[in-house]
Amino acid sequence: MAGLALCFSVCQKPEPVPAPNPVSPVDTLALEDEQTEIEFVWNSVEAALCYAIEIADNEDFNGALVFGNDELYDTTCKVSTDLFNLDSAYYWQVSAKGEDSWSAWSETIDFTPIEQDPTLGLDTTYFPLSVGYEWKFRRHEWAHDEINFEYDYDQTYSFTVKVIDQF
Repeated sequence: MAGLALCFSVCQKPEPVPAPNPVSPVDTLALEDEQTEIEFVWNSVEAALCYAIEIADNEDFNGALVFGNDELYDTTCKVSTDLFNLDSAYYWQVSAKGEDSWSAWSETIDFTPIEQDPTLGLDTTYFPLSVGYEWKFRRHEWAHDEINFEYDYDQTYSFTVKVIDQF
């Protein structure tokens, strides 16, 4: 007598991982003079094995990507500034890989790299400038040497700031 035995096992399919949330860059990104990389940051996703990022110059991600990587094991990715043009809009999105599938892409974030305004190496202490404003500086020195010679020197300098133009 021939018999047939069937064995079934029930496995629960793992839940799909949710899409990560992009953090930065967003909107306008001011690049510093010597900056060579832009850092893309997103929130971590529980049970994510790795992440993927896509950066494009159009919000539909049609055509060639500016940058793409699907083997990222951290929640950041540094990309060379050489890939971007100043004052041009770019779009990026990220996805997380779970045990058996990729999440949907995150919301698309746009940003525009711009040149950072130069910073002046000036003292930022505010003082009012007006016609006839006088600035006083007092210099005081005191010294003592090994032969018990002491001196005390005090002098006040002043100068006037002339306003030649007003904003």
